[in-house]
Amino acid sequence: MPWQFEVFYGGVLAKEAAGTVLTLNNARICGNGAVIDARDLLIGDVSRELIQGGDQRKHSVFSRFRLPPVERLEGSTAVVSVDAANVYWHWMVDLVPRLHLLLEYEKRNGPVDRIAVNRLSNPFMRPVIEALGIPANRFIETTRDAFHIRSDRLVLPSISNDVLPTWASEFLSGVLGPSLRGATVEPCERLYVSRSDARARRVLNEDAVMSILEPLGFRRVVLTGTSVADQALLFSHAEVIVGPHGSGFTNMVFSRPGTLMIELFEPGYMNPCYWAISDSLKMNYFSLVGEGAAVPAPPAGQDGKAWFFKHMRPDPQYGQDMYIDIDKMKNVLMMAGIAS
Repeated sequence: MPWQFEVFYGGVLAKEAAGTVLTLNNARICGNGAVIDARDLLIGDVSRELIQGGDQRKHSVFSRFRLPPVERLEGSTAVVSVDAANVYWHWMVDLVPRLHLLLEYEKRNGPVDRIAVNRLSNPFMRPVIEALGIPANRFIETTRDAFHIRSDRLVLPSISNDVLPTWASEFLSGVLGPSLRGATVEPCERLYVSRSDARARRVLNEDAVMSILEPLGFRRVVLTGTSVADQALLFSHAEVIVGPHGSGFTNMVFSRPGTLMIELFEPGYMNPCYWAISDSLKMNYFSLVGEGAAVPAPPAGQDGKAWFFKHMRPDPQYGQDMYIDIDKMKNVLMMAGIAS
């Protein structure tokens, strides 16, 4: 097992959290979802920013010289905004489960007056909201710089940490996936998810990889510009999914139990997020690291996560392209029972 997986998840899956909903009276929302209670305390559990080490005492709200003027809104406001919701992974894994919890809360307690959500600016966002049957006029959009409201009552679904909980994965695959309409692609049993049009983490010898995969029945797909409904259909029907690490694998939340996943890594960017949720999704997971020097494990006594962030990313944001050893690829396919 790569040391990065050990550092972040202890080599086994973290204990998954139950979905909960917190209500606060006379509380505020500032920026993209920072929740401040009536005592002027930040509620970190439902205000999470992607901060190294997860220390919400370093939340950006504390570094602002002045907060925007507060607008008073009567009634109830639900908050589902999350940090980095413009990224498909964080939208689908962090934000959409909050919508699910809110809908369950409303079944028992009646509807809230409005829902605070990140700007609905990406094409994958509105189809999900429509599939859940939530009218667009129920939403107010948060912004990092100018949004600041106080509401009589805030309704705050919890945010899952690290591992996608079983309740969330069952909702995404069993409820949301089948509800997405308008799919136009022809599904297939074996997918290769290409990043040939991406800015980084492309497979440099992808044609050589496909020369091995195509005779085994794999179809190469590029997901950029593909509708959410089409992506859900492709992943829900695939029995085997292969490809380099990237946001496209977020669609594994639509996969069926038993689906086989083979994730390709470049050695300087081994992010274990998809491995971490593969058990929750009841998938079979394999990985293959491309050629090149691996990042060494942290020395004894070093903070593993700090070491991870310091050394994992040769490119400051995206990681580098990769070269896959074809013989190693064949071996993994044999281990996975795909090739003989």
